[in-house]
Amino acid sequence: MAGYTKLFSKILNSSIWNEDNETRILWVTMLAMCDQHGFVETSPKSLAHQARINMDDFATSIEVLESPDEESGSPEFEGRRVSKCEGGWLVLNYEKYRGKLLNSKENEQARDRMRKHRAKKAGESEQDSVTLRNLASAFASEFDILWSDYPNKKGKTKAKAKFIKARKDGIELDIIADGLTRYKSYVASQRKGGFADLKWQDGSTWFNEGWVDEYEVEAPAKPTTPHYDPDGSPRRFGDAK
Repeated sequence: MAGYTKLFSKILNSSIWNEDNETRILWVTMLAMCDQHGFVETSPKSLAHQARINMDDFATSIEVLESPDEESGSPEFEGRRVSKCEGGWLVLNYEKYRGKLLNSKENEQARDRMRKHRAKKAGESEQDSVTLRNLASAFASEFDILWSDYPNKKGKTKAKAKFIKARKDGIELDIIADGLTRYKSYVASQRKGGFADLKWQDGSTWFNEGWVDEYEVEAPAKPTTPHYDPDGSPRRFGDAK
């Protein structure tokens, strides 16, 4: 099965690179034909064809690959590259180099995952920042509308900050607006009921959760209809009918 082989750059410094062209080509061809276990399943004739060398050169080259090599940088198997087995050849150091390949892949995959994770987080942070800016702008517009309806314009900066924080914390606009309506009705009621000097709270004070306060608005007294006696004179309370 193809697709498991990676040529490491150190091959250029190996003793095999000092061999003739046919041997180098045969070696690279065998590496390219390895399955995941390092097995090259092929016949001599087919392998020679794949390497594009004749059978005489094949015989010489395969002998080099199967023989010990004192100059090899890998002491395993006395420097032999391949071993003949039933159905083909086994690349002797394949598992060692595949392990390096897998480690390299795992490291690269881990780095790739980290890059994607960081990119995603950066994108989310940027998107969150845009969302927060948009929300803050919308909340500021809401505040301006309510502020135009608030009688005491003192402390606007603090009032605005308190309002925006409340909206970010999930307080619905209707709750704040209803609270303001109730507060205005309450003040008007109190002033009519004898507290003409009752002052409006500073904006910075009321917008600090003033909408949660309870405001009791007294209902106006119902007018009484006078009762009259048969002779037309008004009847006083307690008089006999």
